[in-house]
Amino acid sequence: MYQERTGTKREFETIEALRPLAAEAGISMVTLAVAWVLANPASRRPSSAPASPSSSPDNVAALDVTLDDTLLKALDDLTHEYRLRDAAR
Repeated sequence: MYQERTGTKREFETIEALRPLAAEAGISMVTLAVAWVLANPASRRPSSAPASPSSSPDNVAALDVTLDDTLLKALDDLTHEYRLRDAAR
């Protein structure tokens, strides 16, 4: 029921495909997301306010994460359809 109100099946499939990438990198999904945004100058800046107090350490941890080219490509490939209007990378 929650999925029906908040997103499409494809969006949730993408999120599930991102989980093993974060696990392999040894970081949380939040840290992965913020680090990816920080690695892309064409992206909007990440919000400075965490969604919840418990995610604050993950946001801060992203400042110390450097995503390698292989992981960046995998993230770009998985999210391409959601970024069709982004500037060229």
